[in-house]
Amino acid sequence: FLQDLAAENITQADMVSFLGAGVYDSIIPAACDAISSRSEFLTAYTPYQAEVSQGTLQVIYEWQTYISRLTGLPVANASMYDGATALGEALVLAVSAKRKKKVILPVTLNPAWRRVAQTMLRGVEAEIVDAPATAAGTTDPARLAELADKDTAAVVIQNPNYLGLIEPVQALSDAGKANGALLIAAVNPVSLSVLKTPGEYGADLAVGEAQPFGITTCAGGPLLGFFASSDKLKRKIPGRVVGRTKDTEGRDGYVLTLQTREQHIRREKATSNICSNQGLNALRATVYLAMTGREGMIELGEANLQRITALRRRVEERGTRDFPTHQGRKLYGELTMNVTIDAEGRVARIWRKVSVKGHVDEVFEASKALCRPWPPWRPCRGTSSSRRNSPRQPTTTAPCPSVRTRPSPSHTSSRR
Repeated sequence: FLQDLAAENITQADMVSFLGAGVYDSIIPAACDAISSRSEFLTAYTPYQAEVSQGTLQVIYEWQTYISRLTGLPVANASMYDGATALGEALVLAVSAKRKKKVILPVTLNPAWRRVAQTMLRGVEAEIVDAPATAAGTTDPARLAELADKDTAAVVIQNPNYLGLIEPVQALSDAGKANGALLIAAVNPVSLSVLKTPGEYGADLAVGEAQPFGITTCAGGPLLGFFASSDKLKRKIPGRVVGRTKDTEGRDGYVLTLQTREQHIRREKATSNICSNQGLNALRATVYLAMTGREGMIELGEANLQRITALRRRVEERGTRDFPTHQGRKLYGELTMNVTIDAEGRVARIWRKVSVKGHVDEVFEASKALCRPWPPWRPCRGTSSSRRNSPRQPTTTAPCPSVRTRPSPSHTSSRR
């Protein structure tokens, strides 16, 4: 009975998901499942005893190294629950470090992340101010400069933003930090191989969602947040940090260090109440990054830029247009569009049929009518943030000042 009931579901194995918003249906190397399912990792307990947890500690250390290299910041922690709570923790840290109560969030921030941040900031009684966007759909540097006064603890930049637009990060950084506020960059980690890293435009903290690195969507979780910081804030970083040292015989060893939660230090000195980290998902992401390598990450980032441009072109060919703010602008990972059909009504009719047994094929055909196939697909080397891969075609949009013309030398992870 349960198998019959489950068979009525429409899954991502049946259709391609275009939901986006930070969680993506990605191609995952088989090694991620094979290694993460080994009992040494799958059943591992929190590595309090370093002498019997060297494998787990080394994995976390390598994860931290990858995040540090991707973000361009010197320190990263063992991971967070997800990108939203990582942002909330960064804001709480900023309020504590600057001893100020005002934080600025862009209106183009992921709304789910905004709600989590609002909840977490209630405990510190922080004031949230919205930074408006320009007519082009990105945060307005001039208005941000007006809002970021001497009472501001932190300014948040999401790049790419929730609409998929690449922000003018350097102008926003200069405006936000003019009066001493901390700059928090909320970033898509896959984009960091082709866009400016947070370290390059002066971010003090970098957070984001690492689910695209070898982690299934799992109906929205569990996810994998990352958190990186500048050196001056390393003693306030939430959660755990794994360090490398030498034992009495001169061999490399790994230990937990800089644990800032109240279980390990005095309550009044604690900076966070996070009780764990996403160790197993961090392992999957570490395997994914090790297999992809530096060149693979650059190829993956470029492929995402090309495919979102190809999707926009195909959508326009079908008689629809994306928002006017998107025309001629560089996109990454997301596309928002106006459609000429009754989209809500069409989707509602499709999903009403899902609950009726025997209509799975009809639903599948209806979904294909909404999203016609792209040109013939071909597999891409390495990995991709899309389940299928489109022909690689040059983009026709104008260059964006936030896009690097060459890879950053800080990306030195191993080749595939």
